[in-house]
Amino acid sequence: MVNTLPLKPEDMLARQAWASAMLVRQDAGAVWDSIIFSDEKKWNLDGPDGFQHYWRDLRKPPRHTKRRQAGGGSAMVWAAFSSRGKSPLVVLSGRQNSEDYIYTVSEIMPVSMCLSAQQNALPSS
Repeated sequence: MVNTLPLKPEDMLARQAWASAMLVRQDAGAVWDSIIFSDEKKWNLDGPDGFQHYWRDLRKPPRHTKRRQAGGGSAMVWAAFSSRGKSPLVVLSGRQNSEDYIYTVSEIMPVSMCLSAQQNALPSS
C-alpha cells in the first residue's frame, strides 16, 4: 500500500540529476563512508498487524484467527549496513526507547562501520 502521491516527471528528473551528481563527486567515497542505514521491524505473534481483511481461496472455508485481549506478544529485530559492511541481525527485547536504541547501536554496531577512515569521526544520525 502506497502512502505517498506519485512523483511528477520533473521530480523524477530532479532525483536522477541528484543521483548522477552524487556519483561523480570528488568526495563521493567520503560521503558514502559516513552514511549508515539502519532499521527495525516488529512482528506481532498473534496474527496480522491490524489487518481487517485477508485474501483467501473461495473454494476453501474461511480462516478464523484467535485474538487475545492483551495481545500474543511480538518480536522485534534490528540491523544496519553501510559501505563498510553490515551489522548482525539483533533480536531486541521489549519496546525500544531512545536510551535502549543508543545502547543497541553502541554495543552491536561494529566500530569499523561507525568510523570514517578519512575523517575519523562518527557519522551524524
